[in-house]
Amino acid sequence: MKLNTLKKIVGEDNFLEKGIEKIAYCNDASQIEGNTIVVVQPTKVEQIHKIVLLANRQNFNLVIRGAGTGLVGGAVPQNSVVLDLSKMNNILEINENEKTAVVEPGVIVDDLNYILKDKQLFFPIIPSSHEICTIGGMIATNAAGLRAVKYGPTSKWVIGLSIIDGSGRYYDIKEDRLDNFIGKEGTTGIIVKAKLKLTRPIEDISLSIFEFSSIEKMTAKAGELLKLPNLIALEFFDKLTAKTAKLNENYYLIAEFEGSDGSIKEPTKIRETFKLREGIYPNLASEGYIRIEDPKVELDKLPRLAGFFEKNKIPFFGHLGIATIHPCFDELNDDLIERMYSLVSELNGSISGEHGIGLSKKKFADPVFKDKIKKLKLRYDVNNILNKGKII
Repeated sequence: MKLNTLKKIVGEDNFLEKGIEKIAYCNDASQIEGNTIVVVQPTKVEQIHKIVLLANRQNFNLVIRGAGTGLVGGAVPQNSVVLDLSKMNNILEINENEKTAVVEPGVIVDDLNYILKDKQLFFPIIPSSHEICTIGGMIATNAAGLRAVKYGPTSKWVIGLSIIDGSGRYYDIKEDRLDNFIGKEGTTGIIVKAKLKLTRPIEDISLSIFEFSSIEKMTAKAGELLKLPNLIALEFFDKLTAKTAKLNENYYLIAEFEGSDGSIKEPTKIRETFKLREGIYPNLASEGYIRIEDPKVELDKLPRLAGFFEKNKIPFFGHLGIATIHPCFDELNDDLIERMYSLVSELNGSISGEHGIGLSKKKFADPVFKDKIKKLKLRYDVNNILNKGKII
């Protein structure tokens, strides 16, 4: 590979080739280790176009990266050139009348909402990594957020994309073809611009915390709460997770409401409660439970899955509004993970509620979804240069 050609395209300041410069790009939040040939940081769409054409001519793999917060190895290079889009971070347009924003893929969601705050507008998908995760990465994984009960996943809020595919072709994608790229983990195209729907921020919220001695009692209450029209978020965690948070060893539900139906109304206490929720995974990771998964099962199936976790002393938490569960394993639990996904399949669940497939879950992926990716590859990335080896 002629690295000097890549350097000329992006400029020396946006070309990282030294070992120490590449270390951070060899893995993502999954901690799966990969190998980076070189890192390029384009600042213009034209540069991405030239890089893709060069990748086709010289037959090298491009791994698209935002903030590297993914948990399944989707941004892990495998002897690849890393296309770091973090410098394409401009908010190009905000239309207050239409309640829309046009952004580049490297825009961080918290930065966008900081700008929107003065305009009384809000982009409502807030993942746990909201302080650093990028809009492009959220679209690529179809991220959900803590308030998915009300707002759904990212796909609900994307109304247009500009894409460069694996052949170097540029598309302005409207709603009828967005599904070819949203949630496809950078395997079908590179997002270079996105048009997003916005909403008004919620002015009045309240919370309630419920404590239960059993999973059955918790799921029964969750079923009642999910029927309420003003429910915004419904989070839970189990007994082992409660123990790491120095709480009574019971099951807990955290319900967030629009309006004053919750028992906690004071803003400081609300922030403290969500700080507790956002600290769950860091607490578990500090105890050695560093591998986090995201199976999805319906509420009435959760007790059976919970029985498996309890029997094997696996802490778990998650988002009951979107039926996504986060069990956390230590590094030595590959056999338990495989058994868990077999049970999830038996319960007619999904192996991924929000993290994606990437490298870590390829062998568990739904054959129908993998076949769809293969067909999209033939249409948009015939030489398989985009995120090769991920999902399929």
